[in-house]
Amino acid sequence: MNHDPGVRTMNPARIIDEHSPANIPIPDEQAAETCLTWPVAERRVAQWFEENRAALDSSNAYVENHGLPLAPSRSF
Repeated sequence: MNHDPGVRTMNPARIIDEHSPANIPIPDEQAAETCLTWPVAERRVAQWFEENRAALDSSNAYVENHGLPLAPSRSF
C-alpha cells in the first residue's frame, strides 16, 4: 500500500461519486472503473499541465535561449 499522500490512487467508488453524470447509479463497479479511469486520468494530466504551465514555459525558454546545459558533453 502506498502511504505517500502526494500519490493519488484510482478508487472506483470515488471516481463514480465524482464523475457520474447526474449521479446516475452505475451497477457494475468494474464497468465504471473501466469507463471512467481513462477520461479522469486525462483530465488530471491536463490539470497538472495547466497548473505547471509557468514552470514548463520557463524551462523551455531557458533551453531556447541557452541550449541544453550538457550539450557540449554529448557524443552524438
